Amino acid sequence: MNALLPESGSEAWRARCLGHRSASVKRGTDSWSHPALYGERQWGDAGSGWLFSLSYGFPLGEEVSAYVEAGYGTGAQHMRAAGAGVTWMATSRLQLDASFLRGLDAASSDWQGGMGLALYFD
Repeated sequence: MNALLPESGSEAWRARCLGHRSASVKRGTDSWSHPALYGERQWGDAGSGWLFSLSYGFPLGEEVSAYVEAGYGTGAQHMRAAGAGVTWMATSRLQLDASFLRGLDAASSDWQGGMGLALYFD
């Protein structure tokens, strides 16, 4: 679930980047967000399974956004987890993020953390 980054709210970033889990938009004094669904299928020697994640992002400021998410995986991707994260548009082309997940069943990792970056290329 940490492989994809939530959207920063940057108009150019949203228009050209694929794979965002959530979207936040800030124009003037109006702010809004909407939920997003992520799905993934894995197969191979280690087994197969599905992973689904529902997230909801919201702006905290001009360059900072936060999100909450819940994930459900089957088979080799088994997990039941919920967590949150924050993103920061360091520049118009660089987004940094940090997140955590809490496992919700005995078969899932108790805690997971992630840090990442996303670069926009013309």
